[in-house]
Amino acid sequence: MLDANEFVYRIPGRSRSSRPGAHRSPARGPGMAFSGYLRLMDQPDPRRLDLRASLRNLQGDWLVRATRQNSATVVQVLMDVSASMQFGAPDNKLDVAARFMEALGQSAFGYGDALGMQVFDSEPRPDLSASPRIGRGVGASLAGSLRQRPGLQARHEHPRQLQPDTLAASAMTLSHGTTLVFIVSDFHFPLAFLQAALESLSHLTVVPIVIWSEAETRPPAPGRWLRSRDVESGKLHNLIMRQSTIRRWQENIDSRRHAIRQTFEPHGITPLFMDKGFSAESLSRHFMETAL
Repeated sequence: MLDANEFVYRIPGRSRSSRPGAHRSPARGPGMAFSGYLRLMDQPDPRRLDLRASLRNLQGDWLVRATRQNSATVVQVLMDVSASMQFGAPDNKLDVAARFMEALGQSAFGYGDALGMQVFDSEPRPDLSASPRIGRGVGASLAGSLRQRPGLQARHEHPRQLQPDTLAASAMTLSHGTTLVFIVSDFHFPLAFLQAALESLSHLTVVPIVIWSEAETRPPAPGRWLRSRDVESGKLHNLIMRQSTIRRWQENIDSRRHAIRQTFEPHGITPLFMDKGFSAESLSRHFMETAL
């Protein structure tokens, strides 16, 4: 039975790792998936001897049943820690991302998978990134680094815009053996910057996690005077919340949601929107609904 913070994920196809795990694999070994027959001399395991198949064999060889083992894989996260990810109330978006990392860490450990995290803001952040490793506390450790926000505050005093090649450069750092990649961000940057990264990740299973705060998706009550600051540029904006302003607010949210979906659709990728906080159940459902 899954813990309340764990979720089910899967990869299409087969894992190429020789390390035992929970995913389908072409590697022969102890398992339940039948792959064919071998001569007893080639696989000396009398426990798997198949008498019926041996009697039908024209060469008169003793045959044993060969099976495929389940194998582990490598899961990595491309994590956005830009200034806009620190927005939100009562929990900001980085807090939601940290809860996701904790849940992913528990799930990956249950599957026997290695977990790593590649961090970026305006550029790749190797100082905050972590190579894939296996362990019960890996997810909690990565989540802790997001909650502590080391080295983030100083950079966000003078925030810089995301560079066009940042995502592609971060994607290039993914280790060999990676098959599943989560992109965790609010995607408040030009979506054209995603194209080069998606091209380099085309051979992998990519799951975008779009984290939005209700404070940005739910407009304030009409009649209020709203003074806001763009967390990326630092610019101040004054708004009177008229009905027309609220309508445009909602239209912009719907348009952005549609644009994100349209960006991933040509690549056969379906993003998961988390705009009401973290939900392990929604992640499990997402994988069941999009499974190939």
